[in-house]
Amino acid sequence: MEKIDKLIDTAELERILQDLGRDVAEGYKDALRNRDHVATGNLMQSVTSQVVVGEHSYEVTLSLADYWRYLENGTPAHWPPRSVILSWIRAKNIIPRPGADGKIPTQETLAFLIARAMAGKSPNQPLLRNPHGGTPATRTLQDTIDAVLPVYKELLREALGRAYGNYIRAVLFSPGA
Repeated sequence: MEKIDKLIDTAELERILQDLGRDVAEGYKDALRNRDHVATGNLMQSVTSQVVVGEHSYEVTLSLADYWRYLENGTPAHWPPRSVILSWIRAKNIIPRPGADGKIPTQETLAFLIARAMAGKSPNQPLLRNPHGGTPATRTLQDTIDAVLPVYKELLREALGRAYGNYIRAVLFSPGA
């Protein structure tokens, strides 16, 4: 008798999984744009998907810039490096506004004020939605997966049903069975 992997056609399954990965990746990029989570575009440019075929498994993976998890899950109160905040200010083209005293802060001062708010040390935190410091979770990737996955679960169920139906027919009704 032939080996099971020779009798089951997995091409449809692999195609569906590649479509799933592509739709999650593209959906995530769209959600980042729509939710205004694009500063430099590096995260969007880093998003790729791949189907990894193992001996007994299939896995859909996404490759993302390392900092995706901070956007997705938020951060606790912390003092971020001022250089990162300065880069963000420049990428977003943020123009400092005059303070209560009428003075316009420099970009460096603005970076300090934002970092202080993220650390939860600011007396009033108009810059962040989290009054305890840190950054709020966006759940952008999870929302994308939750929107895309239900359609693919049904497609996968149908494809597996056809593949195993064909396998059973081949085993039961093949010559010499």
